Amino acid sequence: MGSGVSTIAGFEALSPADQAEAQAQYEALVTDGASSETAMTTIRAKFTASTVHIELPQLLDAIAAAVGRGKTPLVIDASDRVNTFFSYRHMRKVPVPEIMEEARTRLVGALKCGHPMVVAMSQCVVDFAKTFNDATLPVDVTRNGTLAFFPSDLVCSNAGKGLLNHLDALYRPHDMKDTSNVPLCRNPSEFHVVLTSNFTHTDFETYLFKPEMGLPLPKYQYEFILVQQEAIEEDL
Repeated sequence: MGSGVSTIAGFEALSPADQAEAQAQYEALVTDGASSETAMTTIRAKFTASTVHIELPQLLDAIAAAVGRGKTPLVIDASDRVNTFFSYRHMRKVPVPEIMEEARTRLVGALKCGHPMVVAMSQCVVDFAKTFNDATLPVDVTRNGTLAFFPSDLVCSNAGKGLLNHLDALYRPHDMKDTSNVPLCRNPSEFHVVLTSNFTHTDFETYLFKPEMGLPLPKYQYEFILVQQEAIEEDL
């Protein structure tokens, strides 16, 4: 692979830091005994935004597969039927936008119970960069970064699994009254974040990944799950 990470199709758009990280991970895989082809396949999968097309009955399996690959599921559905699909299955849906404390409360609720949290963006371009982002809060609110509210970079990376390492910052004393003042996630293997959007399959990237606002980058941390519209009409 050598210096080829930046010249391989799909890799030239990566930041220099991501190109260096891809190179390092490739070399580590080869050093550990993987063939060049296997290592390249692994690196491509990790550093490329993957896309799958599904019918509605396959949605939960597609989400589980994305989470298993370390990707954050981003479900693109031009209707509102997927959100109905989730509500039928009692998965927590978080309307966006909401104030940061309300978002934190819902996030902690999902973490405590260890169940999926669905962030339903509808046809909104959610401003994670300038609004729903702990880094934008005053230091007196975050107590110099010791308190977390809705750390969007963690929420949108690796299906939110990194949040499990920041329970101390997210939980407040009243959140732990029933757990002897210990921040717990009762079922961490079942907790993950799912994002849903009602933008069309052809438009969602343009709207959700704007340079000045939208979802946190890089795009390769997401798996785009495109729901076939005709299947939705038949199955709900």
